[in-house]
Amino acid sequence: MRNSGWNPAGRKQSPFARLRDEESGADMIEYALIATLVALGAIAAIQGVGTKIGSYYSTIASSL
Repeated sequence: MRNSGWNPAGRKQSPFARLRDEESGADMIEYALIATLVALGAIAAIQGVGTKIGSYYSTIASSL
């Protein structure tokens, strides 16, 4: 729910109180953190697999 700058008692809120009560960006930040964690996990997995594939091809090349 978007905060319009008025508190429940009908009085105008200060800019700092509006920023404190604003929650619209929280979901976006959570999604960004999740996407970052997924990306870091994918990078780690790809690096591990890449190392194994590289050693596999080196073994094949040396046997030729």
